Amino acid sequence: MKQIDIEEKQKTDDMIQYYYFFFNGMYEFYKNRFSDAINYYHIAETRLRNVPDELERAEFNYQLAIAYYKIAQNHFSINHAKKALESFKSADLQESRIATTLMVIASNKMDLNQLEQAESTYKDAINLAAKSNIDLPQALGYFNLGICYDRQGKVQQALDSFQNGLSIELKKPHKTLHMRTKYMLARVLFQLDKKAEGLESYNESLILANELSDNAYIAKLNIIHSI
Repeated sequence: MKQIDIEEKQKTDDMIQYYYFFFNGMYEFYKNRFSDAINYYHIAETRLRNVPDELERAEFNYQLAIAYYKIAQNHFSINHAKKALESFKSADLQESRIATTLMVIASNKMDLNQLEQAESTYKDAINLAAKSNIDLPQALGYFNLGICYDRQGKVQQALDSFQNGLSIELKKPHKTLHMRTKYMLARVLFQLDKKAEGLESYNESLILANELSDNAYIAKLNIIHSI
C-alpha cells in the first residue's frame, strides 16, 4: 500500500480511496495499533460519505466500534455499534452481523458495569443466532454471557453458559474460542470446588494455549492452577 503514489490515489474514485484508508485501518488494528487504526478509519469516513452503499457503512461502523472498544472508549464504541446495527437491520440476510454487533454493545455495557443490560443483550444475540442457525456467533454469545454471569457472582449460571457454548458443533473448528471457553469453564469449576472436572478443562485449555503460543492465556491458566 505504501508504494501507491498519492497522486494516483487521488485520481481514483471515492470507493477505491475509501478502501485504501479502511484496509490500512484494519491492518493497523490487526497489529494492535488501535489509535493508528482509528486515525485511518476517520480518514476513510470522509470518503465513505460519497459511497452510496448501506452495507459498507454498516461494516465501517462495526469495525470502528470494535477499535474504540479495544481502547476502552465505550461510549464512542456503543454509538458506532448502534449505527452499524441500524444498517445491518435494513439489509437482508445479515443475522450474523446483527448478532455480533449486539455482542459488541453488550461487551461495552459489561465494561461500564451495566451487567443486567449486558446480560439481556447477550441473550438477544444468542437467540437471534440460534433462530438463524448460525453456530459461531451463538457459541461466542454463550462464552460472553458466561463471563457476564461470572462477574455478577452467578457461578452456576456461568458454568451452564460455558457448557452450552461448548455443546455447539461449529462448522469450522475455532481453537481460540474453544481454548478461552475451556479456561473460563475451569475457573468456575474450581470456584464450585469441582477440582477434578476443573483440572480436565484446565489441561485441555493449556494444550490449546501452547499450540496457539498464546502467552497471555498460558499465564492465566498458570494463575488459576496455582490458586
